Amino acid sequence: MASKELVSTPRALLLFLDGCRPDALLAAEAPSLKRLAFEGGAFSFHVDCGGLPLSGPCWASILTGVPQEQHPVTTNDLDTFGFDESGNTTVTPVPDCVCSLARGKFCAVYRRSRWLSTNGGRGADSQPEALPPTIFGRLASAGRKSALFTVGSWEGIGRICGAKAGSCKESLEGGNLALHHFPCELAEEQQSSVSAVDEVIDLLARTDSNECPHAVALYLHLIDGTGHSLGFGSDVPEYRTAISIVDGQVGRLLSAIERRKAAVRDAGLAEEDWLVVVTTDHGGTAQARMPREMRRAFADCACVQKGIPQTGLRGVHGLRELLQHTQTFQILGLSHSIASGEMLPAPRPDDIVPTVLQHLLREKASSHGLGGSAR
Repeated sequence: MASKELVSTPRALLLFLDGCRPDALLAAEAPSLKRLAFEGGAFSFHVDCGGLPLSGPCWASILTGVPQEQHPVTTNDLDTFGFDESGNTTVTPVPDCVCSLARGKFCAVYRRSRWLSTNGGRGADSQPEALPPTIFGRLASAGRKSALFTVGSWEGIGRICGAKAGSCKESLEGGNLALHHFPCELAEEQQSSVSAVDEVIDLLARTDSNECPHAVALYLHLIDGTGHSLGFGSDVPEYRTAISIVDGQVGRLLSAIERRKAAVRDAGLAEEDWLVVVTTDHGGTAQARMPREMRRAFADCACVQKGIPQTGLRGVHGLRELLQHTQTFQILGLSHSIASGEMLPAPRPDDIVPTVLQHLLREKASSHGLGGSAR
């Protein structure tokens, strides 16, 4: 992002769209997301997921700003999450790579073990490790409040952010992060997404006090759920339709921000500079389109199957060697400090945290000990 000084109040909306392939997004009817990207926004549709294309390790990197090799989330197994005596989130890493030797070089567990041995770490010894602070924890340390809304059957986002298993409403980070989870199966996700967006819009409409947090985040699972059910890909009509449905909710949120900005101006309050960040964790493919040897390799990658086995699903992800699995996207929009156009070189997943911190706190990533770069 450009370094121009701003006099307005910075706020951020973070949109996490699980399992949204960038090529399918571009092929789908998604006017709101495309307008955000191409009309004054910054974008890249060639972002590597940074390691194994699984939700657990990918979202952990996006939320903490730490590369996959450097944090302990290596699978989708939420049973590995716990808490230390101080109530901080811990993760027990998978102790050893259980993949075949030929698969090891593609496996997150194997890659992390190699990184630890090279950098003087103790190796994956199955002892609980502290999860690095999330973007919400860092904001809380700076006295900023956040709200996180999640929709779907997967609780991973909340668990990464410190929530207890099965929690639907929880106050985290010393009361500075409000979590609201909408648990539902795929058939109810569209309506639950509408309900979650309704609550976000209600929050954005509160302009007469400090009730609206500095950062509001929304995680939607509909696209990923549809991909697993019917296949990931721009040639799958139902998958494109799921993207269009989510885009409609994005449009509602962008309109709500514009209404809020107008109401703030009309009330004579300090103008607000909203940064909207949209990203995904991984792509995917239809399993039937994969050659027999590739399907066998996918089944052999036992670390991929931990927590949420995928071998019986029509749509899958987790193969490091497939661009359709590893390519993601990032869109930055609305803020007048954005350097618009394609981001070159392509950003990394761990660039999102420093980007948001720089916008909200006006501090560079180096002041937080992060290796990523603000865009």
